[in-house]
Amino acid sequence: MKKYISYIKKSFTIIFILSTSAHAQSSESHESAKTNVFCSTQDAKWEWLKENGTLVEITGKWVSYFKDYDGRYLYLKYFEVDGGAEKISSLRNQCISKFGNNYSYAQPADSRFDRWYLLGTKNGVAAPGHFFMKYACKYCFYRNTGNFEKDHLALSNVDLREFIEKYFEKYY
Repeated sequence: MKKYISYIKKSFTIIFILSTSAHAQSSESHESAKTNVFCSTQDAKWEWLKENGTLVEITGKWVSYFKDYDGRYLYLKYFEVDGGAEKISSLRNQCISKFGNNYSYAQPADSRFDRWYLLGTKNGVAAPGHFFMKYACKYCFYRNTGNFEKDHLALSNVDLREFIEKYFEKYY
């Protein structure tokens, strides 16, 4: 029975990976979501952004970007903020006024255990900050090799689709 369940899990994973195309794509939740905001520094120190003792909450939706090329793929996710660049700028300014110039990155999180994600706009441009990216190899699935996760730091606004294309060409 355990072999059968393991086989089904592996099959679904392979089907998911194979269903992605050879281009950088985005996949977005169509449901509105809420998340909290924290402020971070270049060296990854962080503090929750609060107003009157309550965590600042924003609305938008989670968007995932991925690129699959010949069995290898890169994946990252960001929070598309309702209000776009103006809202992100306002959050960054709140971070700086509360914690000082070093805390210039406003970032989304549902809990303190979340990965690093970026705030972004509808056109796929993300604000500066730390972010998590995953690399995986579907042909390495059964050997458990070739997969890694890595945190990055964007020092300025970044077009996520362009970033993935360039990163993939440079390293893979």
